[in-house]
Amino acid sequence: MRTNFHYLFSILGGFISALFIAACSSQIPPEIRQPLSQSPTITQIQAEPETYASKPVRWGGVILKTDNKKDGSWISIVAYPLSKNGEPLTLKNSIGRFIARFDSFIEPQVYSRDRVITVLGKFVNNETVNVGEFPYNYPLIEVQKHFLWPVENLVDELYPPWWYEPYYWPYYPPHRH
Repeated sequence: MRTNFHYLFSILGGFISALFIAACSSQIPPEIRQPLSQSPTITQIQAEPETYASKPVRWGGVILKTDNKKDGSWISIVAYPLSKNGEPLTLKNSIGRFIARFDSFIEPQVYSRDRVITVLGKFVNNETVNVGEFPYNYPLIEVQKHFLWPVENLVDELYPPWWYEPYYWPYYPPHRH
């Protein structure tokens, strides 16, 4: 009799675990998760824009600013290398800048400075915009799909760390939850 209950509880536990994992799974679009086979880099496009006209790219980075214009919205982005799932690796060095062009209005409060974004689209042309006094060639990307990554919040600890950490050291950074 005891083995039947163990069998039942293990099946029930596996089912609940599968539901929990499915509920916590990411909502990243598959187009963002999958790398492109031959996506040109920012420096390649800046050097030879004619060669890469209308080529698909998958780039990501940190938003600098969002400008809404008559014909759509332009988001200036500092680019970073992407991880396997398409998330920008912001702890690495920047690989340049680009502008993501959307056909519709983009809310600047949502797509605000320092948010992390990944875009999939086609290269249109280079736009020269000054960064300070330096003219910079921004590749302009017509966005087909994008993903705005969730904000990671640092949560204040409810109790001092030495209450529950056996190896407490006061100079550790705050924990991410």
